[in-house]
Amino acid sequence: MVAHVPPNLQEVLPASLWTQEVLDWFGGEVIELGDSQSVGVVSGDGTLFIKAMKQKATEILVRAQLMSAENAHDGEAQFGDHDLPGMPEERRRTILEKRMSMRQTIM
Repeated sequence: MVAHVPPNLQEVLPASLWTQEVLDWFGGEVIELGDSQSVGVVSGDGTLFIKAMKQKATEILVRAQLMSAENAHDGEAQFGDHDLPGMPEERRRTILEKRMSMRQTIM
């Protein structure tokens, strides 16, 4: 995953915060964190996993009021908090436990 945030938006949502939340949500690993660009790696199974990550990244934009909720989704399938397509069960359990604590922090 690579996130780039233009200079005029970095005060509202630095790439590091956006990337860290998505990586934490999916059990990923940080490679580089910065205000303008951040990089991380997440393992998952194909297109459905990528769509779930895209949905989470979009939710962060809506919460930061950088995207309207009406334009947030393009008619694709929506994923719930317990959806981790193709994730091995043990890793899935660990991620879901972390998500419960994250929910309390971000909501």
